[in-house]
Amino acid sequence: MASIKNGEGKSSANRKRKRTTSAKKKNKSKFDLQSKAASIMSRLFAGDSQSSAKETAKAAADKEPVKSGRIGETLNTSQMEPYAEDEPRRTRSSPGAAQKQRPAQRSGGNDSQSDGESVGGESMTLAEYLGEYTKKTWVRIMLVIVLVFFLMYIAYQIYLNFYSDIKTEIAAVSTYSETIDTEGIAVRNEVIIENTLSGSCVGAVKNGGKVSKGQTVINVFKSADTAAAYTRIAEIDSEIAELKSMATASEDSATEVTNIEKQLDVQINKLAKSVNEGNISETSAIRSEITYLMNKRLIAMRKVEDYQERIDALNKEKTSLENSYNESPSTINAPASGYYVNYLDGYERLLTPSMLPNLTADKLGSIMNQKVAANENPAGKLITDFSWYLACPVSKKAAEDYLAVDSVYTLILPYSETGSVKGTLVYLNEGEGDKLLAVFECYSLLSELCSMRSQPVKIQVKSYTGFNVKKGALHVYHDNVEVKNEKGEVTGHKEVRYPCVYVIVGNQVVARRVDIVYNGEDFAICSAKSNESGYLTLYDKIITEGKGLYAGKIIN
Repeated sequence: MASIKNGEGKSSANRKRKRTTSAKKKNKSKFDLQSKAASIMSRLFAGDSQSSAKETAKAAADKEPVKSGRIGETLNTSQMEPYAEDEPRRTRSSPGAAQKQRPAQRSGGNDSQSDGESVGGESMTLAEYLGEYTKKTWVRIMLVIVLVFFLMYIAYQIYLNFYSDIKTEIAAVSTYSETIDTEGIAVRNEVIIENTLSGSCVGAVKNGGKVSKGQTVINVFKSADTAAAYTRIAEIDSEIAELKSMATASEDSATEVTNIEKQLDVQINKLAKSVNEGNISETSAIRSEITYLMNKRLIAMRKVEDYQERIDALNKEKTSLENSYNESPSTINAPASGYYVNYLDGYERLLTPSMLPNLTADKLGSIMNQKVAANENPAGKLITDFSWYLACPVSKKAAEDYLAVDSVYTLILPYSETGSVKGTLVYLNEGEGDKLLAVFECYSLLSELCSMRSQPVKIQVKSYTGFNVKKGALHVYHDNVEVKNEKGEVTGHKEVRYPCVYVIVGNQVVARRVDIVYNGEDFAICSAKSNESGYLTLYDKIITEGKGLYAGKIIN
């Protein structure tokens, strides 16, 4: 009995061990199946190669049959049917349930599946998959680019409407002149004052001063020291008068400073020419003029307040000189009335009014190129006539287009304090060259013009008065106007276009009509029609620069 019991016990133990081993094998097989199924499903959902997923599933099915949910029942993979075309490729089971996956159809009994065969029965190669993925990627990129450009356009429109950089200027009336640029040569009736006395000469009249017949213009001293003293006295008187006159110079006038600087340029050029020619008397006069202009410039620029201290010192020096020298000089008087000039330039006998009717541009050029003798006569000369002439070489085309004999023109003198003079064209002489000689007769002879022989001249042939508008500020305005018949009835509308400018009224852009009377390179002169509605008026704020402008736009 004991042996039987022992045998039964061993048999029972063996059976228990077998059942335990069988259960472990079943659990292990079930665990392996679930792991392999999860791996297959994750590859399917991750977009991996479908063939790799099928091979893994096949290998798992061939190695060991898959157990069903019921113990002891196997899942025969050979009896599984493929998915239909309209069935989804992947399905997820409910939590805790086993997932089912049907293998794809095998072709020709071959155990291995085609590389391009998908799980759901649809065939797609890797290249096709990548091509479809690339196509979708490019579509997304293009959509992003279009969206970016759309947002940039919206931002640009917002900038134009609310953040436009607008520049303006005030409408003011000005005059523009069309001119012929040339060189003017002064021709006058000039009488040379002869000096028959011996001694040192001292001028008694300021250069360019007006004198009467018989008036003393030169004092002649036997002693050079006395002459030098009286010369210094005359210089002191002239300097004191100039210093006192400088007090009237404008404090902040840019025009005044500009005119003074132009005159300084002229005098410095004349000084260089006079030094080269050895003209001592003219050099002294030019030096005095340069000194006067430089002091006047300092007053105009407010670099100094006044010259009273200098005036007091000059008066003290003058009194001392007068007490030291008391010689009575001999005198030279003016032979006629006119304007006195204390030096000669050598052209007094070469250029006379009597030769103007037959003078040509080429002959005038030859005369001006001659080397004249230095001034050896200290007595000077008189300009006896109030009228004088300005001879100007001009091109034939300019003469034919703009000039007419007996017409009055404005002659602009850029380097003269006078600025401009009026002149009547009396001769338009044609010579052998390609230029004509225009001779103007002028009737205003001022002291600063007496010493002028040659100077740049602008012959003003046409002038235009109106609003000076920059070309960038001009626009074309479109408008619909009513068309009426003879009875005054409106029969329709028509579109008209006319030049305009945009102005700011309050904070709104308004179009103002303009009539252009002259077109320059970068500007236009527009006629001032302040009395007509809709036209540009004085002091309007013209928009010269700005983007996205239109009538009615609100400016922030």
